[in-house]
Amino acid sequence: MSNPATLRQLSMGLCLGIALAGGACAGGGSGGASGAAGESNSGGASGTNIGGSDAIGGSRLPPAGGAIGSGGSTISGNGGASGAVGGLAGTRGGGAIGGNLGGAGSGGSSGTAGQAGTTGAEGGIGGRAGTSGAQAGAGGGRAGATGAEGAPSASGGTLGTGGAAGAPPLAGVCYPNQTHSHNLNNDNWAGMLTLFISYSADTRSQTADKGYTAVEWNAAVNSFDVPGFATQVANTGAKNILLMLGQNTGYYNSPNTAYETYAGVPANTRCSKRDLPMEIADALAAKGIGMYLYLPEDVGWGDTKAANSFGLTTLAVSNWVVDATFTPKWNAVIKEWADRYGAKVRGWFFDGYEARWGVTAAMANTYSATCKAANPCAIVTFNGTGSDSVSDTQRGETRIASNGLPGKGLPTSRWDPNGLQVMWDFPLQAAWGQEIADNSPAIYTNANLQKFVTAAVKAQAVFALDVRTSLAGVLSTPIYNQLLAITP
Repeated sequence: MSNPATLRQLSMGLCLGIALAGGACAGGGSGGASGAAGESNSGGASGTNIGGSDAIGGSRLPPAGGAIGSGGSTISGNGGASGAVGGLAGTRGGGAIGGNLGGAGSGGSSGTAGQAGTTGAEGGIGGRAGTSGAQAGAGGGRAGATGAEGAPSASGGTLGTGGAAGAPPLAGVCYPNQTHSHNLNNDNWAGMLTLFISYSADTRSQTADKGYTAVEWNAAVNSFDVPGFATQVANTGAKNILLMLGQNTGYYNSPNTAYETYAGVPANTRCSKRDLPMEIADALAAKGIGMYLYLPEDVGWGDTKAANSFGLTTLAVSNWVVDATFTPKWNAVIKEWADRYGAKVRGWFFDGYEARWGVTAAMANTYSATCKAANPCAIVTFNGTGSDSVSDTQRGETRIASNGLPGKGLPTSRWDPNGLQVMWDFPLQAAWGQEIADNSPAIYTNANLQKFVTAAVKAQAVFALDVRTSLAGVLSTPIYNQLLAITP
C-alpha cells in the first residue's frame, strides 16, 4: 500500500507487596523501600528490608512492613485498640516486573490504613487491591492487570489478586548491527507465511460510510477477540502477522501520549485506551507466532485537525506533505510504541516513502534508528518509490496479474541482485483489507495461491498476504477457508 490514503496479607498490620517476575528484558529497577515502623502500644520496630540484590531484570523482593502491634488477638478481626498501623509496602521495578498483590486493611480498632508504597497496596477497612506491576523494559514481560478490590468488612477485606506475570518476547534469531544487504534478521519471517492484518477505522471498511467517534472507536477496539484471533492465525499455519496500528483515519489501536499531544486532542480519543498490539503479541507468542507492525510515515489524511496540529497543511495526491520539522514529532510517536513493545515486535513496515509527500532518506533513517534502538534485531522496511536504499527488504507491494498470479511473478531466490531480502505483499481479496467489507471473496484460486506459497517457501522469500479482518478480530471467512486449504 504505497498510498496510505488508498499493545496485606492481613496479619495485624503487616503489609507485603509481592512482585511477580515477568519475561527477561533489558534494564532493572530497584527494590521496594523499607517498611515503616508499625505503631502500637508496645511500639512496633521498624520494618526490615529484605530486598536483597537485583535478580532477573532487576526485580527485588519488597520490604517487610513494621512489626505487629501488641493489640488484637486474631488475624481476621479488627484487633484490639492497640492494633498496629501497617508498615510501608510496595515494590517498584523496571525490567521483568509482572504484577503485584494488593493488601487488606490494617488491624486495630481505628482501622488506620498502612501507607501505600510506590506501587504497593493501600490499607483501609476494606483494603483495596494493589496496582499492576511496572511495565517491563524492552523485550520483557508486560505489566500484570490490576488486582481485584477487597470487599469492605469487619475483618479487613479480602486480599486483592495481583496481575499475571508478563509474557516474554518470542524467541527468534537475533543478529545485532546488520546492514541492509543480506540482513539475517529476516530469518524470522523468510520462507514463512505472514498474515497482513489491515485493522483500521477506515470508513471504507463499513457498509455505511458513517465515520467514527472516539467512543465508537474504543468500543470497536474493545470488541476485538484476541484469543479467538490468535487461534485462527495459528490454524492457517502462519508464523507471523503484520498488524496495522492505524492509517488514513487518524485512529490507532494502541495508546500513544505523544501522538495525542501533538494532535491536540484529549487522551484516548484518537489512540485507543486498550493496548491491542500488546495483547495480540502475548497471545501469539504463546503459539510460537511473531508480530510486525505497520505504520504510515505521516498523519492520516482523514484527520485534518490532527494533521494541522502536527504542522501539516498541504495535501498532495491525498496525502499530507511532510518536512524536516515534522520528523522529530513523528519520531516521538514511533519511539513511544517502539520502546513499549521492544523485542515483542520483530520489525516495522513504514508505508508512504514518496518524495512527492516530502519523505526523505534522512527521515527514514531516523525512524529506523529509533526502532532498532528499542530492538537491535528488528527488521525495518519502507514501502514506496526508491525505498530499497533505506530498507532491510526490497519493496514488496504487488497486485494480481491477468494470469491469476501476483504481478511480481513467483520468487526464485532469497536475495535480489543488491543483496536485499526479497519480499511480496499483496491482498487476497479485491482490495486491501481496510478498504472492503467483511467476508469479501478471494481473488486467487486455491491452486494459484498454493503455487505462489510453495515457490515463496522454497525461495525463502518474505511474503505478507493481506486478509480482511473484522473490527471484532475475525478473519474473512472466504480467505480463512482458503488458507486452511493450502499448505504454507
